[in-house]
Amino acid sequence: MSSIDIISMALRSLFKRKLRTFLTVLGVIIGTASIVIMVSLGIAMNESFDKQVEMMGDITKIDVYNPDYWNDAAAETSSLKLTKETVSGFRNIEGVKCATPVVNSYLYFQCGKYYGDFSVIGIDTSAMEAMGYDVTQGRTLDSEDMGTMNVVFGSELLHSFYKKGQRDKFYMSGGTSEEPMDVLNENMKLSYDYEFSGRNADKSIKPYNIKAVGIYGEEYGDGYYVIMPIDSLEKVLADQQKYNMKDANGNKVKSELNEQSKKGYQNAVVKCKSMDDVEHVSAQLKEMGYEVNSAMDSVSSMKKISGSLQLLLGAIGFVSLLVAAIGITNTMIMSIYERTKEIGIMKVIGAKLRDIKRLFLLEAVIIGFMGGFAGVAISLVVSAVLNNVGLSFLSAMQSVEGGSISVIPLWLCLAAMAFSSVIGLISGYLPARRAMKLSALNALRKN
Repeated sequence: MSSIDIISMALRSLFKRKLRTFLTVLGVIIGTASIVIMVSLGIAMNESFDKQVEMMGDITKIDVYNPDYWNDAAAETSSLKLTKETVSGFRNIEGVKCATPVVNSYLYFQCGKYYGDFSVIGIDTSAMEAMGYDVTQGRTLDSEDMGTMNVVFGSELLHSFYKKGQRDKFYMSGGTSEEPMDVLNENMKLSYDYEFSGRNADKSIKPYNIKAVGIYGEEYGDGYYVIMPIDSLEKVLADQQKYNMKDANGNKVKSELNEQSKKGYQNAVVKCKSMDDVEHVSAQLKEMGYEVNSAMDSVSSMKKISGSLQLLLGAIGFVSLLVAAIGITNTMIMSIYERTKEIGIMKVIGAKLRDIKRLFLLEAVIIGFMGGFAGVAISLVVSAVLNNVGLSFLSAMQSVEGGSISVIPLWLCLAAMAFSSVIGLISGYLPARRAMKLSALNALRKN
Protein backbone atom coordinates (compact mmCIF):
# COMPACT_ATOMS: atom_id res chain seq x y z
CA MET A 1 0.00 0.00 0.00
CA SER A 2 1.22 3.46 -0.89
CA SER A 3 1.37 6.32 1.61
CA ILE A 4 -1.45 8.09 -0.25
CA ASP A 5 -3.68 5.02 0.11
CA ILE A 6 -2.98 4.82 3.84
CA ILE A 7 -3.72 8.54 4.33
CA SER A 8 -6.94 8.26 2.30
CA MET A 9 -8.15 5.23 4.26
CA ALA A 10 -7.31 6.86 7.61
CA LEU A 11 -9.30 10.03 6.77
CA ARG A 12 -12.28 8.04 5.45
CA SER A 13 -12.34 5.94 8.61
CA LEU A 14 -12.24 8.99 10.90
CA PHE A 15 -14.93 10.91 9.04
CA LYS A 16 -17.12 7.81 8.76
CA ARG A 17 -17.45 7.84 12.57
CA LYS A 18 -17.85 11.62 12.97
CA LEU A 19 -19.32 11.76 16.45
CA ARG A 20 -16.76 9.40 17.99
CA THR A 21 -13.92 11.22 16.24
CA PHE A 22 -15.27 14.58 17.37
CA LEU A 23 -15.55 13.51 21.01
CA THR A 24 -12.04 12.04 20.97
CA VAL A 25 -10.63 15.17 19.34
CA LEU A 26 -12.55 17.27 21.88
CA GLY A 27 -10.70 15.51 24.69
CA VAL A 28 -7.38 16.39 23.05
CA ILE A 29 -8.56 19.98 22.53
CA ILE A 30 -9.40 20.35 26.21
CA GLY A 31 -6.11 18.75 27.27
CA THR A 32 -3.99 20.84 24.88
CA ALA A 33 -5.78 24.08 25.72
CA SER A 34 -5.39 23.35 29.43
CA ILE A 35 -1.67 22.71 29.26
CA VAL A 36 -1.02 25.70 26.94
CA ILE A 37 -2.98 28.10 29.15
CA MET A 38 -1.33 26.76 32.29
CA VAL A 39 2.15 27.09 30.79
CA SER A 40 1.30 30.56 29.44
CA LEU A 41 0.38 31.69 32.94
CA GLY A 42 3.78 30.47 34.13
CA ILE A 43 5.57 32.30 31.30
CA ALA A 44 3.71 35.53 32.13
CA MET A 45 4.63 35.01 35.77
CA ASN A 46 8.30 34.65 34.80
CA GLU A 47 8.18 37.85 32.73
CA SER A 48 6.61 39.69 35.65
CA PHE A 49 9.29 38.19 37.89
CA ASP A 50 12.04 39.43 35.54
CA LYS A 51 10.58 42.95 35.63
CA GLN A 52 10.54 42.87 39.43
CA VAL A 53 14.18 41.76 39.42
CA GLU A 54 15.07 44.73 37.17
CA MET A 55 13.27 47.07 39.57
CA MET A 56 15.38 45.72 42.43
CA GLY A 57 18.43 47.28 40.81
CA ASP A 58 21.81 45.56 40.89
CA ILE A 59 21.22 42.11 42.37
CA THR A 60 24.94 41.29 42.31
CA LYS A 61 25.54 43.56 45.33
CA ILE A 62 25.68 42.20 48.87
CA ASP A 63 25.28 44.38 51.97
CA VAL A 64 27.56 43.15 54.75
CA TYR A 65 26.92 44.08 58.41
CA ASN A 66 28.89 43.75 61.62
CA PRO A 67 26.48 42.01 64.05
CA ASP A 68 28.39 43.43 67.04
CA TYR A 69 28.37 47.04 65.85
CA TRP A 70 25.66 48.28 68.20
CA ASN A 71 27.12 46.46 71.20
CA ASP A 72 29.91 48.87 72.21
CA ALA A 73 31.68 46.42 74.53
CA ALA A 74 31.61 43.60 71.99
CA ALA A 75 32.44 45.88 69.05
CA GLU A 76 35.76 47.01 70.54
CA THR A 77 37.02 43.46 71.06
CA SER A 78 35.27 41.72 68.19
CA SER A 79 37.32 40.26 65.37
CA LEU A 80 34.46 41.06 62.97
CA LYS A 81 35.31 44.73 62.66
CA LEU A 82 34.60 46.09 59.20
CA THR A 83 37.76 48.09 58.65
CA LYS A 84 39.25 49.17 55.35
CA GLU A 85 41.68 46.28 55.65
CA THR A 86 39.05 43.59 56.27
CA VAL A 87 36.82 44.95 53.51
CA SER A 88 39.82 44.93 51.19
CA GLY A 89 40.29 41.27 52.11
CA PHE A 90 36.77 40.52 50.81
CA ARG A 91 38.11 41.15 47.32
CA ASN A 92 40.13 37.94 47.58
CA ILE A 93 36.97 35.82 47.81
CA GLU A 94 36.33 33.98 44.57
CA GLY A 95 33.57 35.68 42.60
CA VAL A 96 34.02 39.13 44.17
CA LYS A 97 34.53 42.00 41.76
CA CYS A 98 35.07 44.80 44.30
CA ALA A 99 34.21 45.81 47.85
CA THR A 100 33.97 49.05 49.79
CA PRO A 101 33.08 50.13 53.33
CA VAL A 102 30.07 52.46 53.48
CA VAL A 103 29.29 55.49 55.63
CA ASN A 104 25.80 56.99 55.58
CA SER A 105 24.75 60.44 56.70
CA TYR A 106 22.25 63.24 56.07
CA LEU A 107 23.70 66.62 55.17
CA TYR A 108 22.67 70.02 53.86
CA PHE A 109 23.65 71.50 50.51
CA GLN A 110 23.71 74.85 48.79
CA CYS A 111 23.63 75.16 44.99
CA GLY A 112 23.87 78.80 43.93
CA LYS A 113 20.93 80.48 45.69
CA TYR A 114 19.10 77.23 46.41
CA TYR A 115 19.32 74.65 49.20
CA GLY A 116 18.62 70.95 49.67
CA ASP A 117 18.74 68.25 52.37
CA PHE A 118 19.97 64.89 51.11
CA SER A 119 21.19 61.48 52.17
CA VAL A 120 24.90 61.05 51.56
CA ILE A 121 26.84 57.82 50.97
CA GLY A 122 30.58 57.69 51.48
CA ILE A 123 32.42 54.93 49.59
CA ASP A 124 35.87 53.99 48.39
CA THR A 125 35.80 55.96 45.13
CA SER A 126 38.13 53.50 43.38
CA ALA A 127 35.23 51.02 43.48
CA MET A 128 32.49 53.35 42.24
CA GLU A 129 32.67 52.50 38.55
CA ALA A 130 32.94 48.77 39.27
CA MET A 131 29.90 49.08 41.53
CA GLY A 132 27.87 49.84 38.42
CA TYR A 133 26.69 53.38 39.14
CA ASP A 134 25.10 54.59 35.92
CA VAL A 135 26.61 58.06 35.45
CA THR A 136 24.76 59.77 32.60
CA GLN A 137 26.38 63.20 32.88
CA GLY A 138 29.92 64.05 33.89
CA ARG A 139 31.99 61.20 35.34
CA THR A 140 32.22 58.76 38.21
CA LEU A 141 34.51 59.24 41.17
CA ASP A 142 37.81 57.39 41.00
CA SER A 143 40.84 56.76 43.20
CA GLU A 144 42.18 60.26 42.56
CA ASP A 145 39.05 61.76 44.15
CA MET A 146 39.83 60.27 47.57
CA GLY A 147 40.41 63.09 50.03
CA THR A 148 38.67 65.66 47.79
CA MET A 149 35.24 67.23 48.16
CA ASN A 150 34.10 66.01 44.75
CA VAL A 151 30.65 64.42 44.71
CA VAL A 152 28.26 62.68 42.32
CA PHE A 153 24.58 63.67 42.54
CA GLY A 154 21.60 61.37 42.12
CA SER A 155 19.33 62.47 39.29
CA GLU A 156 16.24 62.34 41.54
CA LEU A 157 17.71 65.08 43.73
CA LEU A 158 17.96 67.70 41.00
CA HIS A 159 14.33 68.72 41.52
CA SER A 160 14.61 68.85 45.32
CA PHE A 161 16.17 72.28 45.90
CA TYR A 162 14.33 75.17 47.55
CA LYS A 163 14.96 78.83 48.22
CA LYS A 164 16.57 80.06 51.42
CA GLY A 165 14.21 79.97 54.39
CA GLN A 166 11.49 78.08 52.49
CA ARG A 167 12.26 74.50 53.52
CA ASP A 168 8.96 73.84 55.33
CA LYS A 169 6.89 75.51 52.62
CA PHE A 170 8.72 73.54 49.93
CA TYR A 171 8.12 70.14 51.53
CA MET A 172 4.50 70.97 52.38
CA SER A 173 3.87 71.75 48.70
CA GLY A 174 5.17 68.36 47.57
CA GLY A 175 8.95 68.71 47.71
CA THR A 176 9.54 68.96 43.95
CA SER A 177 10.79 71.95 41.98
CA GLU A 178 9.83 72.46 38.33
CA GLU A 179 13.31 73.13 36.95
CA PRO A 180 16.27 70.82 37.74
CA MET A 181 19.34 72.39 39.30
CA ASP A 182 22.49 72.56 37.19
CA VAL A 183 24.68 71.07 39.90
CA LEU A 184 27.59 70.44 37.52
CA ASN A 185 28.07 74.13 36.80
CA GLU A 186 26.85 75.93 39.94
CA ASN A 187 28.98 76.80 42.98
CA MET A 188 28.11 74.31 45.72
CA LYS A 189 28.59 74.07 49.46
CA LEU A 190 27.92 71.45 52.11
CA SER A 191 27.21 71.74 55.83
CA TYR A 192 26.18 69.60 58.76
CA ASP A 193 24.24 72.53 60.26
CA TYR A 194 20.48 71.79 60.26
CA GLU A 195 19.79 75.53 60.03
CA PHE A 196 22.17 75.96 57.08
CA SER A 197 19.31 77.08 54.79
CA GLY A 198 17.54 79.21 57.38
CA ARG A 199 18.02 82.50 59.20
CA ASN A 200 19.37 80.82 62.34
CA ALA A 201 22.42 79.27 60.71
CA ASP A 202 25.40 79.00 63.05
CA LYS A 203 28.05 81.34 61.69
CA SER A 204 30.75 79.40 63.52
CA ILE A 205 30.14 76.38 61.29
CA LYS A 206 31.99 77.00 58.08
CA PRO A 207 30.47 75.21 55.08
CA TYR A 208 32.66 73.07 52.83
CA ASN A 209 33.14 73.98 49.20
CA ILE A 210 32.26 70.96 47.09
CA LYS A 211 32.12 70.18 43.40
CA ALA A 212 29.63 67.93 41.63
CA VAL A 213 31.46 66.02 38.90
CA GLY A 214 28.68 63.70 37.74
CA ILE A 215 25.01 62.70 37.83
CA TYR A 216 23.86 59.08 38.14
CA GLY A 217 20.61 57.15 38.03
CA GLU A 218 18.93 59.21 35.32
CA GLU A 219 17.98 56.23 33.15
CA TYR A 220 16.69 53.92 35.87
CA GLY A 221 15.36 56.41 38.42
CA ASP A 222 17.54 55.16 41.30
CA GLY A 223 19.50 58.35 41.98
CA TYR A 224 18.35 59.30 45.47
CA TYR A 225 21.75 59.88 47.10
CA VAL A 226 24.79 62.07 46.97
CA ILE A 227 27.96 59.98 46.70
CA MET A 228 31.28 61.25 47.97
CA PRO A 229 34.70 59.90 49.01
CA ILE A 230 34.43 57.99 52.26
CA ASP A 231 37.41 59.71 53.90
CA SER A 232 35.99 63.16 53.06
CA LEU A 233 32.62 62.25 54.56
CA GLU A 234 34.35 60.89 57.66
CA LYS A 235 36.15 64.23 58.06
CA VAL A 236 32.83 66.11 57.85
CA LEU A 237 31.26 63.79 60.43
CA ALA A 238 34.28 64.11 62.72
CA ASP A 239 33.96 67.91 62.56
CA GLN A 240 30.26 67.57 63.32
CA GLN A 241 30.98 65.38 66.32
CA LYS A 242 33.54 67.86 67.63
CA TYR A 243 31.02 70.66 67.27
CA ASN A 244 28.36 68.67 69.12
CA MET A 245 30.71 67.92 72.03
CA LYS A 246 30.42 71.34 73.66
CA ASP A 247 28.78 72.41 76.87
CA ALA A 248 26.19 75.15 77.23
CA ASN A 249 28.97 77.78 77.27
CA GLY A 250 30.51 76.54 74.07
CA ASN A 251 33.49 74.92 75.78
CA LYS A 252 34.77 71.61 74.48
CA VAL A 253 34.18 68.56 76.62
CA LYS A 254 36.20 65.38 76.59
CA SER A 255 34.79 62.72 74.34
CA GLU A 256 35.92 59.75 72.36
CA LEU A 257 36.02 60.96 68.76
CA ASN A 258 37.51 57.83 67.32
CA GLU A 259 34.63 55.43 67.82
CA GLN A 260 34.78 54.58 64.13
CA SER A 261 38.32 53.28 64.44
CA LYS A 262 37.37 51.24 67.52
CA LYS A 263 34.17 49.74 66.20
CA GLY A 264 34.92 49.72 62.50
CA TYR A 265 32.24 50.44 59.94
CA GLN A 266 28.63 49.47 60.40
CA ASN A 267 28.38 47.96 56.95
CA ALA A 268 30.13 47.40 53.63
CA VAL A 269 29.04 46.57 50.09
CA VAL A 270 30.44 43.67 48.08
CA LYS A 271 29.91 43.55 44.32
CA CYS A 272 29.99 40.09 42.72
CA LYS A 273 31.17 39.33 39.21
CA SER A 274 27.86 37.73 38.26
CA MET A 275 24.49 36.77 39.67
CA ASP A 276 25.66 33.16 39.94
CA ASP A 277 28.42 34.18 42.38
CA VAL A 278 26.12 35.89 44.90
CA GLU A 279 25.05 32.75 46.75
CA HIS A 280 28.63 31.46 47.07
CA VAL A 281 30.02 34.81 48.25
CA SER A 282 27.15 35.29 50.72
CA ALA A 283 27.86 31.86 52.19
CA GLN A 284 31.56 32.71 52.61
CA LEU A 285 30.76 35.98 54.38
CA LYS A 286 28.30 34.24 56.68
CA GLU A 287 30.96 31.68 57.59
CA MET A 288 33.19 34.59 58.64
CA GLY A 289 30.44 35.67 61.05
CA TYR A 290 29.01 38.65 59.20
CA GLU A 291 25.36 39.31 58.49
CA VAL A 292 24.56 39.65 54.81
CA ASN A 293 21.63 40.90 52.82
CA SER A 294 21.13 40.93 49.06
CA ALA A 295 18.34 41.22 46.53
CA MET A 296 19.23 37.66 45.48
CA ASP A 297 17.64 36.43 48.73
CA SER A 298 14.30 37.72 47.46
CA VAL A 299 15.07 36.49 43.94
CA SER A 300 15.77 32.96 45.21
CA SER A 301 12.49 32.90 47.14
CA MET A 302 10.59 34.20 44.12
CA LYS A 303 12.22 31.57 41.90
CA LYS A 304 11.19 28.78 44.23
CA ILE A 305 7.60 30.04 44.39
CA SER A 306 7.49 30.56 40.62
CA GLY A 307 8.96 27.11 39.96
CA SER A 308 6.46 25.42 42.29
CA LEU A 309 3.51 27.22 40.73
CA GLN A 310 4.67 26.40 37.20
CA LEU A 311 5.10 22.76 38.16
CA LEU A 312 1.58 22.71 39.62
CA LEU A 313 0.07 24.43 36.58
CA GLY A 314 1.90 22.13 34.18
CA ALA A 315 0.79 19.07 36.14
CA ILE A 316 -2.86 20.13 35.92
CA GLY A 317 -2.57 20.56 32.16
CA PHE A 318 -0.72 17.25 31.78
CA VAL A 319 -3.47 15.37 33.62
CA SER A 320 -6.00 16.79 31.17
CA LEU A 321 -3.88 15.63 28.24
CA LEU A 322 -3.39 12.22 29.84
CA VAL A 323 -7.16 11.78 30.01
CA ALA A 324 -7.30 12.71 26.32
CA ALA A 325 -4.62 10.09 25.57
CA ILE A 326 -6.74 7.43 27.26
CA GLY A 327 -9.65 8.57 25.09
CA ILE A 328 -7.58 8.14 21.92
CA THR A 329 -6.53 4.65 22.99
CA ASN A 330 -10.13 3.71 23.74
CA THR A 331 -11.30 5.04 20.36
CA MET A 332 -8.65 3.15 18.44
CA ILE A 333 -9.35 -0.14 20.27
CA MET A 334 -13.07 0.22 19.60
CA SER A 335 -12.26 0.94 15.98
CA ILE A 336 -10.27 -2.30 15.76
CA TYR A 337 -13.18 -4.31 17.15
CA GLU A 338 -15.54 -2.72 14.62
CA ARG A 339 -13.14 -3.15 11.70
CA THR A 340 -11.91 -6.68 12.42
CA LYS A 341 -13.31 -8.02 9.15
CA GLU A 342 -11.83 -5.06 7.24
CA ILE A 343 -8.42 -5.83 8.72
CA GLY A 344 -8.78 -9.49 7.70
CA ILE A 345 -9.63 -8.53 4.10
CA MET A 346 -6.62 -6.17 3.98
CA LYS A 347 -4.34 -9.02 5.01
CA VAL A 348 -5.85 -11.46 2.51
CA ILE A 349 -5.41 -9.08 -0.45
CA GLY A 350 -1.76 -8.66 0.43
CA ALA A 351 -1.52 -5.68 2.78
CA LYS A 352 1.69 -5.79 4.76
CA LEU A 353 1.60 -5.88 8.55
CA ARG A 354 3.51 -2.63 8.77
CA ASP A 355 0.92 -0.98 6.48
CA ILE A 356 -1.88 -1.96 8.87
CA LYS A 357 0.20 -0.68 11.76
CA ARG A 358 0.88 2.61 9.94
CA LEU A 359 -2.83 3.03 9.17
CA PHE A 360 -3.92 2.92 12.79
CA LEU A 361 -0.97 4.99 13.98
CA LEU A 362 -1.80 7.62 11.38
CA GLU A 363 -5.40 7.80 12.54
CA ALA A 364 -4.23 8.34 16.11
CA VAL A 365 -1.72 11.01 15.02
CA ILE A 366 -4.40 12.83 13.00
CA ILE A 367 -6.67 12.89 16.06
CA GLY A 368 -3.80 14.20 18.18
CA PHE A 369 -2.78 16.86 15.64
CA MET A 370 -6.35 18.08 15.02
CA GLY A 371 -6.95 18.32 18.74
CA GLY A 372 -3.62 20.08 19.27
CA PHE A 373 -4.25 22.61 16.49
CA ALA A 374 -7.75 23.44 17.71
CA GLY A 375 -6.55 23.50 21.32
CA VAL A 376 -3.85 26.05 20.48
CA ALA A 377 -6.38 28.21 18.63
CA ILE A 378 -8.73 28.16 21.62
CA SER A 379 -5.79 28.90 23.94
CA LEU A 380 -4.93 32.03 21.94
CA VAL A 381 -8.51 33.25 22.26
CA VAL A 382 -8.61 32.54 26.00
CA SER A 383 -5.22 34.25 26.45
CA ALA A 384 -6.46 37.35 24.62
CA VAL A 385 -9.56 37.48 26.83
CA LEU A 386 -7.46 37.11 29.99
CA ASN A 387 -5.05 39.85 28.90
CA ASN A 388 -7.81 42.29 28.03
CA VAL A 389 -10.82 41.64 30.24
CA GLY A 390 -8.96 40.01 33.12
CA LEU A 391 -6.14 42.55 33.19
CA SER A 392 -8.61 45.44 33.05
CA PHE A 393 -10.46 43.95 36.01
CA LEU A 394 -7.29 43.47 38.03
CA SER A 395 -6.09 46.98 37.17
CA ALA A 396 -9.41 48.38 38.34
CA MET A 397 -8.89 46.50 41.60
CA GLN A 398 -5.38 48.06 41.77
CA SER A 399 -3.87 44.60 41.97
CA VAL A 400 -1.56 44.86 38.98
CA GLU A 401 -0.09 47.51 36.77
CA GLY A 402 0.72 46.67 33.15
CA GLY A 403 2.17 43.36 32.05
CA SER A 404 0.22 40.29 30.92
CA ILE A 405 -1.67 37.52 32.65
CA SER A 406 -1.01 35.01 29.88
CA VAL A 407 1.82 34.88 27.33
CA ILE A 408 1.80 32.31 24.50
CA PRO A 409 4.97 32.51 22.37
CA LEU A 410 5.22 30.84 18.96
CA TRP A 411 7.43 28.06 20.28
CA LEU A 412 4.72 27.07 22.78
CA CYS A 413 2.12 26.80 19.99
CA LEU A 414 4.39 24.59 17.88
CA ALA A 415 5.45 22.53 20.88
CA ALA A 416 1.83 21.97 21.94
CA MET A 417 0.81 20.70 18.47
CA ALA A 418 3.89 18.49 18.26
CA PHE A 419 3.28 17.16 21.77
CA SER A 420 -0.39 16.37 21.12
CA SER A 421 0.61 14.55 17.91
CA VAL A 422 3.19 12.52 19.84
CA ILE A 423 0.55 11.73 22.48
CA GLY A 424 -1.69 10.48 19.69
CA LEU A 425 1.13 8.35 18.28
CA ILE A 426 1.89 6.81 21.67
CA SER A 427 -1.81 6.24 22.41
CA GLY A 428 -2.32 4.49 19.07
CA TYR A 429 0.72 2.23 19.32
CA LEU A 430 -0.86 -0.65 21.33
CA PRO A 431 -4.09 -0.67 19.28
CA ALA A 432 -2.01 -0.67 16.08
CA ARG A 433 0.01 -3.66 17.28
CA ARG A 434 -3.23 -5.42 18.20
CA ALA A 435 -4.58 -4.84 14.71
CA MET A 436 -1.33 -6.06 13.17
CA LYS A 437 -1.42 -9.33 15.15
CA LEU A 438 -5.02 -10.23 14.30
CA SER A 439 -5.32 -13.56 12.48
CA ALA A 440 -6.67 -13.07 8.95
CA LEU A 441 -8.83 -16.23 9.11
CA ASN A 442 -10.31 -15.39 12.52
CA ALA A 443 -10.97 -11.84 11.34
CA LEU A 444 -12.86 -13.05 8.27
CA ARG A 445 -15.07 -15.31 10.40
CA LYS A 446 -16.35 -12.23 12.28
CA ASN A 447 -19.66 -10.90 11.13
